[in-house]
Amino acid sequence: MLAVIRRLAVTSDLESEIGLPDRPAAKCSGFMPSPDLPSPVSADLFDRALYQQLSEIIGVAMIELVEDFIDSCKRFDARLVETVAAGNPSGFRELCHEIKGSAAMLGFTGLSRLAAEWESGAISGEMPSASDASTRFKTMVEASRVMVAGIQARGEG
Repeated sequence: MLAVIRRLAVTSDLESEIGLPDRPAAKCSGFMPSPDLPSPVSADLFDRALYQQLSEIIGVAMIELVEDFIDSCKRFDARLVETVAAGNPSGFRELCHEIKGSAAMLGFTGLSRLAAEWESGAISGEMPSASDASTRFKTMVEASRVMVAGIQARGEG
């Protein structure tokens, strides 16, 4: 997964590579360095200010909340694949709605936008393939995890 993130980061066009709609691709000026990657990853993927505000309010528990969310993404991914493989747009839409809200609440804006895109498509019965959904979801989760790790490593949240 890290190799995918590095490849995407080097292109300076992570959002368009992942396929997020209706937003211009992030360019180098919007990037923030991360201790885990030699190349930058788009700061648009994670709401750093929200993370810092929540950290000020709830303290070190924020780290645990984010870790729990990232762990829950493994289950979300399995459920995404299951609902797509079952041809269940209604279940897919409901799951995407859950992911969208959970991600937005913690500042995972890129992941929230991806889930919103899928939720919108599922309303009209559209779903990505199971492998595409899993790949895009995992890539977005990993990019966000790297962003959080960088923030935490610098003591900014």
